[in-house]
Amino acid sequence: MKEMVASPATWLTKAEKMADARGTNNYKAAADILADLREAVGGEEGDKIARRHASLLAQKYPTLNQLKASLRKRGLLD
Repeated sequence: MKEMVASPATWLTKAEKMADARGTNNYKAAADILADLREAVGGEEGDKIARRHASLLAQKYPTLNQLKASLRKRGLLD
């Protein structure tokens, strides 16, 4: 968790790479990374960072319903 707080951009990149790799397990891993980052940073700032990146992933991959479902399940998309 300390690593996440120290370098959130690294973890955002990891989440994006997981989504790029495709596959249900990778989508779940990407959502888990973002949810963990939200928790690590904490508060409103953590929620803002995680939700913004989840929204960017959903916009980048509008047809990947499994990705969007994984993000919604973790409370990152409305």
